[in-house]
Formats: sequence, C-alpha cells, structure tokens
Amino acid sequence: MKSFSQYIGIFAIFSFIFSCSNDFLQEESFIDETTPIVISPNWEANNYSIYCQGVGSSKFTVIQAPSWLVISTPSGQFIDNTTILNCKANTYGDFSEIGIYYSFITLSVEGIGNLAVPVVYITEGNPVFEAATLATLDPNNGHMLWLPINNTGNGILLWYVAQYPEWLTLNTIEDSIVYILPSNGRDNFHISYNTDVLLLENTTGKIVLITNDIHNPAVEITVQMDLGTPVFISWQSGTIDFGRTETARQYSFSNQGNGPLVWKIEGCPEWLSVSESSGILQNYQKLLTFTCHRELLPSGENEVTIYLKTNDKNNPSVPITVTARGNVTNPENIKEIQGNITDACMDKKTDILYLTTNQPNRFVAFDTKTKAVVRELSLNHAPTCFSISEDNRKAVIGHGGYISSVDMENFSVSKIVEVDYNLFDIEWGDDDWCCYTPGQEVQHY
Repeated sequence: MKSFSQYIGIFAIFSFIFSCSNDFLQEESFIDETTPIVISPNWEANNYSIYCQGVGSSKFTVIQAPSWLVISTPSGQFIDNTTILNCKANTYGDFSEIGIYYSFITLSVEGIGNLAVPVVYITEGNPVFEAATLATLDPNNGHMLWLPINNTGNGILLWYVAQYPEWLTLNTIEDSIVYILPSNGRDNFHISYNTDVLLLENTTGKIVLITNDIHNPAVEITVQMDLGTPVFISWQSGTIDFGRTETARQYSFSNQGNGPLVWKIEGCPEWLSVSESSGILQNYQKLLTFTCHRELLPSGENEVTIYLKTNDKNNPSVPITVTARGNVTNPENIKEIQGNITDACMDKKTDILYLTTNQPNRFVAFDTKTKAVVRELSLNHAPTCFSISEDNRKAVIGHGGYISSVDMENFSVSKIVEVDYNLFDIEWGDDDWCCYTPGQEVQHY
C-alpha cells in the first residue's frame, strides 16, 4: 500500500475535517480546524501534511501520541500554518476488526499552547474496486453521466480522483478528496461536460482514480466526448460595415443540428470588440453585438477579416469581413455617448438626433446644436432598433422578443407588446401599423 499512502499523505484531504478544541488554543481568533492523519498499518512510513489555521510559523514538539503510532519527527516548525509529520502505524490488536478508529496526537506549539491533531487508524481488510473503464458523453443525455463505483470485497475501500481532463466537471465529488466505501457499498460518480472549456472537436481523455485495492491501486477510466452533428446557419452576409459613424452592428447565427454548437470569435483588432467571444449553442439562435471603438480606429478605410470557429465539420471557420472608416479631421464634432448605440435617426426639422443604446438600455434625444442630451428614457429591455412616426408623436422600439410603444410628447413608454422573435429592424406603416424584421421574415402587429 505504499503508493496509496504516498498519495494520501501528500495530496489528499480526508472527506471529513476534525476540530481542535478551543481548550488547545490561547487566541480566540484561531479557526479551530486541523487536517487529520489518515493511516493504516499496511502502509509504509510517510510524510503527512498537518494544517491548522492560526499557528503561523510556530515551532512545535510532540508531547503525546498513541502507542501504536511511530513518529520520526518529534519536533519541527509550522510554515504558513502547515507542517509535516513522518509517521508509521503498527498493527494494534484492539483495532483488528475491519473498521475506522480515532485517536489524537498532542503537539505543544510554541507561544500558543497544546494542539490536538486527529489520527484516523484504518483496518482495511480486502476491498475490491469495480467500475466501468469506458464512458461516453453524448448530446442526447445532456452531456451528463453517472459512473457507479462498487466495493465487492471484504474491507474498506478508499478512493479519490487524481486526474481528469479539463473539459470534465466532477459534480458529486471533489478531486483529491478521499472517499470511503464499505463492503458491498456503491458510490455514484457524476461527471458532465465543462462548458467553460470549449471543444471544437470530439476528444478522448482519462480519469485516474487512486484506490487501496492492492490489485487496482490506480484505475483509468477512458471518457469519450461526442459532440454530435451541430449545423451552423447564418442568414446574414459575411460582412459587417460600420461606415463613418456607426459604433454597433449585430450578427446572428443558429444551430440547426443534433448536438451543441461550440463557437468562438478570433482575430478582432483592438478597435473591435464583441458582446460574447465564445460559447456553446444548443438548438437556438445567437445574437452578437460587435462594437467599433472609434477612438482606436486608424484614419481612412479599415478592413479586417475575423473568423467564427465552430465544431460544425462543414463550417469549421466562417470568415466575417469587418469594415469601418476612421475620421479624426474634426475631433471637436465627436461626442461621446454612454452605452452601445444600436440605432439612430435624425429629425432635420428640430436638429434632434434620436438614438437607442444598450448597457445602459436607453432611448435618447440629442440636440446636435447644443451637443447635449435633452431627453432620456430608461428601457426595461435592451433595444435593437426603433422608428418614429411621421407626425413625431409616437415611436416604436424593437427588442429581443418585445416592442415598446413610446409617447414622444411625454417621452415615456405607453405599452409593451411581446413577440416571438428578436427584432433587427422596425418601421412605421400605414394606419399606425408597424412592420418589423426578424432575420429575413417580415411580421406585422
């Protein structure tokens, strides 16, 4: 059992923590928790890490220990609340039955007092580890999987996870935490795909479990990741044009396949940012907002090709050409507006520029003569587009799934209508009707 004792002594923390009584500490500010020594007479001598919050870098001496415990380091020093004891457990007749037994080591800590360190003596018996050696995560079960672990032997099984791929999440256990399984016991080991790690192709990895089964001290479980057959679809052209003045443009795409679409944006210059640069899309639509930071935009015509990488085998790299014209001829005519501008229109009769922004969500009236915001309306939802009636008495604002009707005289929202689409454009029609555009479809209300 040398290999398991080395792992447990250096890396592992037992699945339950013992408390040091306040009687052993002179300062109430100390947290009364210390890690235990977990030991078996079947294991060779090993270094065990001892941690107790509040002892700092104090020196210590072992003043009391169980008769069956051999300690090769009777004194030493804590460094940052941690020290090492080298120990070996001898067989103890009173602990001959298969089970877990508890005792304490007493340390005299310089300047603090006595500190009790729990010792867990385990009579292991003959545990037998059993688990599947191959597991497959696929999109049809939500990328979650239960792996049963069984102890079919006559003894106490100790096990923990020593290694696993970064694209996996351990949902019901923690890595490097030792778990106990009695004879004929069963644990359910729940794993899932870690959505924080983007995989642009199927992959295979290994989970390594360390056990005290003498025939299976290190168990490897091969995990296969099946991302299915996602299909990237975008009805938009592969060009985003900011022109001379625009600062925000939107780009949408969807997944119409069987399996999650993993995507990420690469190649943005410093003057271009995107609302989200990567993600995982199920069978839905994704709307991205690209922002042109004109203060960073070089003069003249600017054109760059960025790439939308996906795990769709037919569209692994989708090019998007982004163009913008930088103009710093008259910087005094440039006015900074808080938020990302999503739509704008000019009333030439009043010289009022109306615009919508997100982050924050607002409808704004800007006087181009005085170069000041004269009216401002906070919105409940992020705006994507708007239109003002010809008599300038009403406005409609499009959002992701909503339309807000605005009374221009009071500059207030008079009505909110829920729709089934994300709105990309909206215009007034005849008889106070309005038309809005989701993708390439035109709907009315």
